[in-house]
Amino acid sequence: MRVVVKAFATLRDVFKGRAVMELILPDGAMVKDLIMELESRFGFEIKSRTSGELDPNVKILVNGREIIYLDGIKTRLKDGDIVAFIPPVGGG
Repeated sequence: MRVVVKAFATLRDVFKGRAVMELILPDGAMVKDLIMELESRFGFEIKSRTSGELDPNVKILVNGREIIYLDGIKTRLKDGDIVAFIPPVGGG
């Protein structure tokens, strides 16, 4: 299946300047499988170095919905899904 990955702001640097890319994943893949694929391709590190859990400051959305409101990293992906990675935003 094909999944579109969007990276915003500073995360574009992690993906070698690519804001949008398309990846092929096996049918039945979950968000965690996508993260593992991104880690192997780009050295993408989204886990907290202390806890090993996903960095809570990086928002992951599947088709515009945060995965924390779905099944977290076990959210199943479907062909054509759009997965967005949004880094922490600061300012004031």
